[in-house]
Amino acid sequence: MIAKDLNLSAPAVSRAVDVLLERADIYELKKVQLENGKKVVPLQFNTCKGFVIGIDLLRNPCRMVIADFSGKLVKQWSGFSMDRETDITEELIETTKKMVSAFIEELKADPEKYHCVESSRDLIKAIGIGVPATVDKNTGVVLGTQRYDYMLGKNYGERMSEAFGLPAFVDNITNMSAIAERKLGVSRNLDHSVFFELSAGVGLGIYIHGRLYPGSFGAAGEIGYTPTSIEHLHDERFGHLGVLERMIAMDGIAAQAKVMNIVDASLPTMEANHQLFELAYQNDERALTIRNVILQNLVVLCSNIILILNPEQVVIGGTMVELPHMEALLLKPLQKELQEIIPFDIPPVVISVLGDNSGVHGAVEMTLERLKSEWYPYRSDTDFTHSNSIGTV
Repeated sequence: MIAKDLNLSAPAVSRAVDVLLERADIYELKKVQLENGKKVVPLQFNTCKGFVIGIDLLRNPCRMVIADFSGKLVKQWSGFSMDRETDITEELIETTKKMVSAFIEELKADPEKYHCVESSRDLIKAIGIGVPATVDKNTGVVLGTQRYDYMLGKNYGERMSEAFGLPAFVDNITNMSAIAERKLGVSRNLDHSVFFELSAGVGLGIYIHGRLYPGSFGAAGEIGYTPTSIEHLHDERFGHLGVLERMIAMDGIAAQAKVMNIVDASLPTMEANHQLFELAYQNDERALTIRNVILQNLVVLCSNIILILNPEQVVIGGTMVELPHMEALLLKPLQKELQEIIPFDIPPVVISVLGDNSGVHGAVEMTLERLKSEWYPYRSDTDFTHSNSIGTV
């Protein structure tokens, strides 16, 4: 079946499988009989082979996880806080080192807790980093960012690889969230879907024909810069911050609520927005004014995306989905407005089931996919599906 899926000869597949079995990268399961009567041997990735690190640099404080080779998160940390001026490169390295050391000490104390036969630092196999920035898909260099100017020109994958002696991969965090949603969430196995990241930043992850679409150099989905009205073309520019970042990103929403004295100016962003949504649900007129701005921008944006890309599904994800009454305040009105605008049945517009953890899940899934692709360097025409099983021979 592997030979057929990848259009390879059976002997070539058998040779590759023998190498992977010898390295204990995979193992054989009990023979099973197919519907046609043929007996085959399923092969499964060795989930105890080691662990990978996933890092989300969009959330603030950043989030860091360690996962096994099945993608299961076995440890989670809330990392350091970030601001717009302070370069976090060295803090990222040091915090990751501390996280790894603490995990290795835990393994030494009880290796069987994570089904390991050893407690070596060598069990950490790779690192995946999601950044709130445009990343060159070929080099890993940050090409543009709306939030952190110090990230420009940085190659976090290269720097982390040097520091840890491990493969390290970097990509836009919204792309990672889209990967996670397709492999673990509501978009599983759909060929055409889009993922809207509504967090500290705004972004779009795009799947076309079952493959993540990065664009010509990696900037596809940078919707934070999108003007949603003619008036926006003449707005005063706020540095690198785009229109949608100011209007519907979490920090922008909280700032509007504070300027209008709807919430206390001293409240943190998440708490301020939580209070704002509660007031809007209670029909507070000023809170509903901000809700209406969010909704109108989402309607313009989503209608354009649906008409241009014709996806099977639109997923709303990120920190915003953690706010109260999200379905009543935004999701249902958005669906209603879209159906009135678009002349055909709209695709389902749904809330991410992964919530605010989509970024770290995506960092893990991307890292595992790239590692496994190196082990077995043949790819089919479809995206790697989330399964420990890699096929049968």
